[in-house]
Amino acid sequence: MIRMNNKIKNFFGVGDMFFSLMVTMELAFMMVFLTDVLKLNVAMAGTIVSITSMGDLITAFIAGGIVDKSDFKWGKYRSWLLFGPAIATIFFVLEFTQFGSEMTAAVIFTICYLISHTLWNIFYTANRALAGAVTDDPTERAHISGRIAAWMNAGRIIGSKLIIVMIMFFAAAFGGGGQLIGYTITAVILGVLMCVGYFIHFKITDGYDLPQVAAKEAVAKQTVTVIDMFKGVGKNPPLISVLFCDFMRLSGYYLMLALVAYYCKIVLKDPVAIGNMLLFINIGCLLGSLLSKTFVIKFGTRGTSMLGMAGAAVFMIVAMLVSPNAMTVMVCLGLSQFCYGVSFGLTYQSLCQFSHLCGIFD
Repeated sequence: MIRMNNKIKNFFGVGDMFFSLMVTMELAFMMVFLTDVLKLNVAMAGTIVSITSMGDLITAFIAGGIVDKSDFKWGKYRSWLLFGPAIATIFFVLEFTQFGSEMTAAVIFTICYLISHTLWNIFYTANRALAGAVTDDPTERAHISGRIAAWMNAGRIIGSKLIIVMIMFFAAAFGGGGQLIGYTITAVILGVLMCVGYFIHFKITDGYDLPQVAAKEAVAKQTVTVIDMFKGVGKNPPLISVLFCDFMRLSGYYLMLALVAYYCKIVLKDPVAIGNMLLFINIGCLLGSLLSKTFVIKFGTRGTSMLGMAGAAVFMIVAMLVSPNAMTVMVCLGLSQFCYGVSFGLTYQSLCQFSHLCGIFD
C-alpha cells in the first residue's frame, strides 16, 4: 500500500496557499485594475471579464483530460508542477502591466489572462490528482484533503489584508503614487511565491508519481481529442446540471468580490477598508465550510445546500439595505459567506473529482 511521508503530511498545500493569494488578487482587484489603472470604460471592462470567464470555463472542461493523457519525465502529475506555475506566472504578471493604447492594453490583458488560466486549470488539476496518488489509505487522503483546504483558506485570509497593503506600498515607494507599478510588483512577488510553493510539492512527492510505460496500442486506444471530451460531457446530463449550478454560484461569488473594491472606494471612500471587508468575507466562508458537516447531519445534503445558498442571498440583500453603515455591511457579508461556505463545503470534493472528467471518456 502507498503511504505518505511526513513532509507530504505537513507541507503539501503550501503551494495552494500562495495560489490562493494570486486568485484573491485577481478576483478582488481585476475590475478595479481595468477601469482605474488601464482606464478602460465599464463596457469594455465588462466585455473582457465575459470573454475571459468563458475561456476559463472551457479550459476547465478539458484540463482533466489533458492531465490524464500526459506522461512526462517527472511523472504525469508532478511534471506540471515543475513548469506550469512558472509559465503561468509570466502571463499573470503581464496581465498587470500596460503597453500601448487602451485597446492594446485590453487585448494583452485578455490574451495573458486566457493563457495563464489555461495553465492554472491544468496544473491545479494535476496537483489535486497528485494528492490522491501519494496514498491509497482513506484516512490519509482525508488528512491531505483537509490540509489543502486549510492552506487555501489561510491564503485567502492572508490575502484579504496583505494584497491591498502591498499594492499601495509599492505604488507609493516606486510609482510616486501611481497604482500600476504597485499591481505589477505585487503580481511578481505572488507569482514567485506560488512557483516556490508548488516546487515544494514537486520535491516532497519525489518517488510517488513515476512515469508510466505503456504499450503503443494502449496509448493509441486512450487517445482522446478535445471534441471527444466535450461530447462526453454532453452525454452526461447530471454533470451538466452540476456544472451549470456551480458556474452560477461561483459567478455570484466572484461578482461580489469584484464589487467590494468599488464599494469601499466609491461608497465608503475608504480604499483601505477593502482588506477588512475581504477578511470578514473569507473568515465567514471558512467557518461555514468547517461547520458544513454539522448542518448535513441535521438537515441532509440537499437541505443544507438549499439553506446555505438561500441564507447567502438573504444576507446579501440585507447588506444592501443597511448600506452605507460599513460595520453592518461587513457583518452581513460575513454572515452571507458563512452560509455560502456551508453550501460550498458540500461541493468541494465533487469539484475536485470533476477535474478528472476524462474518466467519462475512457
